[in-house]
Amino acid sequence: MNRRNFLSLGALVPATALLVGCDPETLQDYAQLAVDRLLPQLKANFDATKPLVVAPLVNVDDLEASSTFGRTFAEMVSSRLAQAGVRIADVRIRNPLVYRPNGELVLSREAAAAGRTYDAQGVLVGTYSVMRPRVYANLKAIRIADNLVLAATDAELRYEG
Repeated sequence: MNRRNFLSLGALVPATALLVGCDPETLQDYAQLAVDRLLPQLKANFDATKPLVVAPLVNVDDLEASSTFGRTFAEMVSSRLAQAGVRIADVRIRNPLVYRPNGELVLSREAAAAGRTYDAQGVLVGTYSVMRPRVYANLKAIRIADNLVLAATDAELRYEG
């Protein structure tokens, strides 16, 4: 497989990366691939009349920390979803996820409250972890009412920092 570099991401995730199994050339290509994977699941499980809130990807080791990569990628996914006809509520959420004492990863109160404010049915959240020579990322659309994951995709990206 021919893998190409697509973006230097600064200090936290200074990676050039790509999806394993695909051949994206840019971060936009990667965002489109993620949306292509999410759309069928969203169409099957979500009400098209209600919006979705998109939060930045956060570092799995520090759920209060994002990065240029996490914020930029979330913006690109949000744009691609809107272009595909998904209603998006443009909300800025700083801390979308929290761990419960039992280790369960769930929507934060901030994310759930933002979703309710905009009558959103769910929040698209994501995490990433840097484990050189790889970066692992995932996106999940979580229904606000019950924290059920109704759409998800993940990726293994090559790290060349």
